[in-house]
Amino acid sequence: MNDNPKQKILIFAAIFLTWMVIVQYMYKDVPPPQANADKEVTKQQITPETKPAELVPNAEKLPGKSANTDATPEPAVVCDNILVTVPDRYEAVFSTRGGALKKFTLLQYYLTAEEKAKNGQNVVIVDEMAANRLSLAIEKLDSTLIRNRNYRLAAAPDNAKLPEGSEEVERSPTNQLVFSTEVDGWQIRKIYTFSAKTELGFELEIEFANLGEAPRKLEYSLIGPSGAMADDTDRWSALEKMSARLSDEKNQTVEIVRYPLTMLDATPWRKLDKAGAVKLQGAVNSEVAAEAEDTRSLLTWLGVKNRFFATALLIQEPRLSMGGELRTLEVDHDFGERNPAYEKIAACHKLTAEVAVNFETMVASKSLAAQKFIFYGGPADSEFLDFDPRLSSLVEYVPMTSWFDSISRLMIRILSWIYAVIPNYGLAIIILTIMVKSLMHPLTRKALTSGQRMQKMQPKMKELQQKYKEDKVRLQQEMMRLYREEGFSPMGGCLPMLIQMPIFFALYGAFARGFAGRQASFIPGWIDDLSQPDSLFSWSYDLPMLGSEFNLLPLIYLVMQILQMNMQPPPADPQAAQMQKTMKFMPIIFAFIFYNMPSGLVLYFTINSMYTVTEHWFIKRKLNAEEAAAAAAPAQAGAGIKGASAGQGIAGKKKKGK
Repeated sequence: MNDNPKQKILIFAAIFLTWMVIVQYMYKDVPPPQANADKEVTKQQITPETKPAELVPNAEKLPGKSANTDATPEPAVVCDNILVTVPDRYEAVFSTRGGALKKFTLLQYYLTAEEKAKNGQNVVIVDEMAANRLSLAIEKLDSTLIRNRNYRLAAAPDNAKLPEGSEEVERSPTNQLVFSTEVDGWQIRKIYTFSAKTELGFELEIEFANLGEAPRKLEYSLIGPSGAMADDTDRWSALEKMSARLSDEKNQTVEIVRYPLTMLDATPWRKLDKAGAVKLQGAVNSEVAAEAEDTRSLLTWLGVKNRFFATALLIQEPRLSMGGELRTLEVDHDFGERNPAYEKIAACHKLTAEVAVNFETMVASKSLAAQKFIFYGGPADSEFLDFDPRLSSLVEYVPMTSWFDSISRLMIRILSWIYAVIPNYGLAIIILTIMVKSLMHPLTRKALTSGQRMQKMQPKMKELQQKYKEDKVRLQQEMMRLYREEGFSPMGGCLPMLIQMPIFFALYGAFARGFAGRQASFIPGWIDDLSQPDSLFSWSYDLPMLGSEFNLLPLIYLVMQILQMNMQPPPADPQAAQMQKTMKFMPIIFAFIFYNMPSGLVLYFTINSMYTVTEHWFIKRKLNAEEAAAAAAPAQAGAGIKGASAGQGIAGKKKKGK
């Protein structure tokens, strides 16, 4: 390993810079797709390839319910804007097209900090971004496509608002919205229940009544969240598509598939492996019993997530699922015109996403099969997801790195504790930065001490290199001997930085993706949203790499980095001097990288740099004082001995004179 601390710093900076550039690429704007707007751009199966049709669990007839054999023809009129409001939580717009969810809006959250200040546009989780692509529609029943079939509205909650001219329907005191239809000998009822149990979402129960005279296999595909919206207007709003599965029937999530929407065209999709053999016992029909192994996918939930919010469809009976699909859809070209608040988002994000899950079971003659789901739409934050432990893997701050992700969760928890005492996330970030740097102080001191010893060893190292330039083995041996004599460790300057790297990455994930900083104000008028770049003022034209806003924090960070670089001691050899010159460009590069990043993240690194500059000044001052004292001690001792000798000589002369 190279012994020069400047080279170690350069290696660390290069690694960190490479990682930041990769993150920048992952979240860049989505390029406009070339496919037809009415077709699916991407469709990937994530189900096991085998789907046993004959070995499926029997659907039991639910007690107290009977199949309704009355024919339900498709209504002639579409009831397209059925509004259900849960006060201070959300608004859900349903349609008889598919008996499905058209739009889901959160009432406590706003699109931007400006919208929040004027009580304006709320955050929309899902919307009909592509024509006839509604959420929670049954896409296919057996081999019949029924996604856009018009259902009959059978019941609505007391507070539901129906469009003018729609037929009067039964009002449900139990806050249920009920749709029904009949297809190919199946009576279908979709029952949405709005209760306090699902604070940001609702329950969905789908009933299938077999109207035939013989047992039938039920195969259907249910759409989950479709038309997922970006939650803000910049490039950090990129969508992620997810799915999860179980290893067994104990609700243990063992794998999650997550793809940023920006990488769909470049990255081949993986398939979920089979969840393992599951023993199923049941009657295929009323007379023949069977026991066999079933290689189902056991999907427990599927969802779509943007930077801060997520929608998920939780499956109450994963054993019935036969796998799912992750799809990418093109946004309608006029969506931005129809939704002015989202015009900028629609211009940048030409793709949206949806998920679907397939089911298969047997239903006896004149019997009813029912399945329950939970729809969640809200913040991607552990505080809101604890109602179901299966959703614990939905939030991921540092993707694909569980160790860093755990550190991010710890940092966010500490940040929340600080915020509970000091209700300002900017001040909480500053306090957290000081705490982290204080814990790292022994390592920093060790690194500086190691660097200072390295500077003193340079002349001796040059002598050895010159003396043993023809004998590399002997040179290495003599160098190690010199290290031992001087008490120097080659890893002394590098190890502290390597230890801090996980913390840097974890804090990056916490500030770049943590929900706590969203629209959290630090200094009103300057930093109004810690999840967005700090904007002191703006202008009407775009500058390359800078845009149209003046962000002050990255420039303060640049000044602190330059001061920190100038505090480094001058190198003793030409190679190290060249390295130091190269390093002087790194703060400028990092300032450009940080320029459009969340201000909470840049605030952390800026305070971190201020602390480091102050820390280096005090440590170097103390080390210099210690060295001066150590150098003065032998001189004082020598002077004392010399003085004592001189005194003895004078006394001797006096005695002789007598």
